[in-house]
Amino acid sequence: MVRWMDMNQTSLRKYSAPAGAVLAIFIACLFVPKFATYSNILNVLRQSSYTAIPAVMMTAIIITGGINLSVGGVMSLAGVICALLINNGINAVLAFVIVAAMSVFFGIINGYFISEMNLPAFICTYTVGQIASGVALLLNNGKAVRVDNKAFLAFGNARIFGSIPLIIPIAAMFVVVAWFLMHKTTFGTKLFALGNNETLLRQVGINVTNVKIIAYSLSCLFAGLGGALLMARLGSGSPVQGKSYTLICIAASAIGGVNMAGGYGKILNTVFGSIVICIINNVLNLLQINNNVQEIILGAVIISLVSVSAYVKSRNEKLLLQY
Repeated sequence: MVRWMDMNQTSLRKYSAPAGAVLAIFIACLFVPKFATYSNILNVLRQSSYTAIPAVMMTAIIITGGINLSVGGVMSLAGVICALLINNGINAVLAFVIVAAMSVFFGIINGYFISEMNLPAFICTYTVGQIASGVALLLNNGKAVRVDNKAFLAFGNARIFGSIPLIIPIAAMFVVVAWFLMHKTTFGTKLFALGNNETLLRQVGINVTNVKIIAYSLSCLFAGLGGALLMARLGSGSPVQGKSYTLICIAASAIGGVNMAGGYGKILNTVFGSIVICIINNVLNLLQINNNVQEIILGAVIISLVSVSAYVKSRNEKLLLQY
């Protein structure tokens, strides 16, 4: 009986996010006819791509038992810096390299202060995110930086095979890298172990500081590059463009079944979690619901989904203890 319950809980964690995405698509198709068009499905996938890029590494951080609240600030700053660099004639590749270096720098700060100075992750990363947001506002006096480089804008809105947004395969590459790191390398094994028992990891001689610094650096790297790619799509770098992404990334991870206390999570499930969130947002747009009301509805739906996931997980754990 115990074995059956354990298998049941594992299956629920593994398939709840894909099942949720399928259910969301079914309901959307049923009640919102405009949703089930080829162009709109591509639009949903494009939107979820920008969410999935930072979200997959947010999942990695949560698996370690941490959190990265600097994602939104790093995304905003990356967008502003990239836009300024492009407008000043810097090659796009070099601009992305500079953005990547800046993002990793913030990640190193996060990892160092959390591991070496024993600062709580939510306080440290929130503060770093606020600093990044402040710098983004300062760079152009709080105004968005419009990009006038037509070639760069064409890249941001490029499509392959005539209709598929380029960002979709780009995001897929980020997901593959994150999945490989988490599930096929010793580094990924250390991240899972860190979330389960950090003390034991230190006792066996693992350099926890280095593991955390690399993890937070990768999280900020994905956030920064995601912010630069989002800027290329929008055509301008706004100092507030990443504001909502921190919460959305955490929600995508939670909907994907990650253990918020650490030790368990699936990268691919986070992708499905991102799709669920973007489907909800897309449906609200198609129904022409006021933006302010959308925020309320989206927040209520997200907390409901996360609550249901947490309740089912807690219920299964109690049943396991009974047997």
